[in-house]
Amino acid sequence: MPDQEILTPREAADFLRVSYYVLLEHAKRGRVPAAKVGGSWRFSRRKLTEWLENGGSLQHNVEDGEAPSPAQRRDQA
Repeated sequence: MPDQEILTPREAADFLRVSYYVLLEHAKRGRVPAAKVGGSWRFSRRKLTEWLENGGSLQHNVEDGEAPSPAQRRDQA
């Protein structure tokens, strides 16, 4: 069943249309639904879809001490 498909990090990054490295960083920080299986990250297509539908975002969070993205800096100006 495609809705229950388990994705590798590269497949999940392609699905979300984001950088592989950005996705892994957010997975490590618990900002995107993911699980480690045998030392490798895995992603549920269904959970990623639900996360997106509920407003999930991979934008950096300034409160976490990360620098704002160029778009966030533009919005703050």
